[in-house]
Amino acid sequence: MVPVKLNVIHDVEVSNVKIYVDGVQVYEAPGHGGSSHYSKFGVYTQHDPSCYMESRWKNIRGLTKSS
Repeated sequence: MVPVKLNVIHDVEVSNVKIYVDGVQVYEAPGHGGSSHYSKFGVYTQHDPSCYMESRWKNIRGLTKSS
């Protein structure tokens, strides 16, 4: 397994989401508004699902923009 650095930047003030993989921007889209936001670390489903599904994470940090 090759580790990757994933950055998701959701700028609520300008309604914009950017995603970077290993420092390279791979996605940008307008935000969808709303007053509540969250990030999920886990597994919804997989191809050929079984009783055993796994999601491994480490060094997770949540950052907020200073006013």
